[in-house]
Amino acid sequence: MTMNEKLLKQLRKEIQHIDEQILYLIAQRMQLSKKIGMVKLNHGITIRNTHVEAEVLKRARNVAQNLHLSEDFVSTLMKMIIEESVSVQRSLKIEKKMTTPKNQKNTIKCLIVGGAGKMGGWLTNFLQSHGHSVDIADPQITPSKSKFKDIPDSLDKYEAIFVSTPLDTVPTVLKEILSKNSSGIVADIASLKTPIANILRSSWEKGHQVTSFHPMFGPNILTLKNKNIIICSVGCTAADEFIASLFEGTGANISTIPIDMHDKFMTYSLGLPHLVNLLFGLILLNSGYTFTQLQPFTGTTFLRQVKIASDLFSENSSLYHAIQSQNPYRDELFQSFQKMTYQLYEITSQNNLEMFTQLIKLGKKYFKGG
Repeated sequence: MTMNEKLLKQLRKEIQHIDEQILYLIAQRMQLSKKIGMVKLNHGITIRNTHVEAEVLKRARNVAQNLHLSEDFVSTLMKMIIEESVSVQRSLKIEKKMTTPKNQKNTIKCLIVGGAGKMGGWLTNFLQSHGHSVDIADPQITPSKSKFKDIPDSLDKYEAIFVSTPLDTVPTVLKEILSKNSSGIVADIASLKTPIANILRSSWEKGHQVTSFHPMFGPNILTLKNKNIIICSVGCTAADEFIASLFEGTGANISTIPIDMHDKFMTYSLGLPHLVNLLFGLILLNSGYTFTQLQPFTGTTFLRQVKIASDLFSENSSLYHAIQSQNPYRDELFQSFQKMTYQLYEITSQNNLEMFTQLIKLGKKYFKGG
């Protein structure tokens, strides 16, 4: 072994020792975070405090300056540590406890069909944390007193039945539930509503209490504050108001629209960003360059886009396929995409700075609410 090899080995050993110290200190920090979480739980304090988090980041940047470290690197590192601390506290179910509506006194007996899935699991945890009794029907679970592989024959004991199954199965599941003549409120959380709108309308006309809603977030959220929930009404005001009452006091933004309007909005708020990120990934896939080859040449914008796109490609392909294929306004979206792509191509190929600048101004005005 040469002198250089010995030196490298020694330096790497020192780094290993420092790495262990760093991880030990992070573990100590997480233990303190857990203690803080227990204090919050016992004294009714919400889990997240943006002012405190901002102060932590400010202190970290100041330390970074003094130590001649990159402020961006230190900020990124501290944000990851903060998120992990929040996750540790969330494991104590603090966030769910703190978002329980103070004015909700009555508990209800619920059935969640598809409760073993991701969003079904979120809804189960949400309702249970608010004091409600929840049974689950899902073919993926082991049966027990409150868990069933199939929808029970009798649904009379349930005041509310929620459907959280894969998008292509929701119509069939709703029909089965409604055929059992349940007296409870029936609602789904499907991402598209056109396939079930007529089923729900017909059921409402027959006297069933039905509605539909769409939580505009994934199952891993930490809090409902400022999250959007859309109630898609078929005319049953009592069912609509019941769903809204479940989320009172959580800080969620509740909107109620006729069910026929939902998929039009989703074309642009859901279908468009999915389409853009699918194309982003597929274009890279066909670029002739591996992701590793591109990495040395990437910038901030590219990496932000990669984060969003890679998350999408890691999710359930069936859901994203259904969102693109089952929305009745899909053709409108793709035609608009093709039109704007061609327009941009024409402007740039003709080196038309004036037209390009005009489009940028119009876009800037749009995003400012103009």
